[in-house]
Amino acid sequence: MFLRKLGLFFLILILTLSSSCTLSMRTHGTTTTGKQSIGVSSAKDITAFLIDESIGVINGTNITVTLPFGTTDLKALVPTITTTGTNVSPASGIAEDFTNPRTYRVTAADGSTKDYRVTVTVSASSDKDILVFTLPNQIGSTVIANTSSTTGAIAVTVPYGTSVANLVASFSTTGISVAIGSTPQVSGVTANNFTSTKAYTV
Repeated sequence: MFLRKLGLFFLILILTLSSSCTLSMRTHGTTTTGKQSIGVSSAKDITAFLIDESIGVINGTNITVTLPFGTTDLKALVPTITTTGTNVSPASGIAEDFTNPRTYRVTAADGSTKDYRVTVTVSASSDKDILVFTLPNQIGSTVIANTSSTTGAIAVTVPYGTSVANLVASFSTTGISVAIGSTPQVSGVTANNFTSTKAYTV
């Protein structure tokens, strides 16, 4: 008989409102024969890497995607990739074999390139962590702290004046399901009222 261990991992969302400012910039262009000289962008970062609902953790040029327990086939996974460049190869939306780490190359408008190493793993049956948690227009990075083997805390900062009564969180977890109380949570879909602290159970 196959016995699956079920664990609970409670995460408390601490939503902090901070002041924000508007920075005005004036650009002075260099003119040549009456035309402004515009530089070609060298931007070539991967800013998001998703496989199904699993959000990749980006650390420099290394990306780790942890899929839920029970995933057995890594040979035809379809990633969704967001970049600041003009092209990424292999392309977003194309099925690839992630049995071993793969390299993705982003090309900037100026022709320069940057390589990212993507590693896909599968959670163990007892894993129950939230790896990534973001809210729209948040300021800075989310702070996720595992306070024990069964509890943790999440802190997110949003701009001053943000309405927090109906926000949709995007998250990635090593568990098989996420809920607030008896309400199932779907990354990028379920809206919640964050005027009070929320406890996520994984």
